[in-house]
Amino acid sequence: MKALALAVALGAPAIAIAEADPTPAPPAAATLAIDPGEDAAIAERLRGQRFARLPGAIRIDDAGGDGPPWIGTVARRDRDLWLVGDGFALRLTGPLARARLAGPGYAIWVTGAITGDAIAAHRLGVLRRPRADRR
Repeated sequence: MKALALAVALGAPAIAIAEADPTPAPPAAATLAIDPGEDAAIAERLRGQRFARLPGAIRIDDAGGDGPPWIGTVARRDRDLWLVGDGFALRLTGPLARARLAGPGYAIWVTGAITGDAIAAHRLGVLRRPRADRR
């Protein structure tokens, strides 16, 4: 609405211009590509969540009643931990955003409130640990 205030101040016709929202939209369903043979271990880690096994992937439809989570790999950028996924990067904040829970290289799912480029992790789950050949 900054454009509207400027237009009124200059005596120009009032035209509302919506500013772009930089916050990514929540995922419709969270999907993780998996290697052959690791679906059983990941499915065990998802016990209690609503998910589906797909060819070469696992889709999480609901995590802890919060809906589909964000899925990505934890990365360190300076002192912060980030969740980096398919087309997004969110800075992890809150008490769950600690390397002792899920450090760089871990594939995780996260639910929480998003503000700007950050997600305040409400729930977090490890899907797989880092492997030397994934680095």
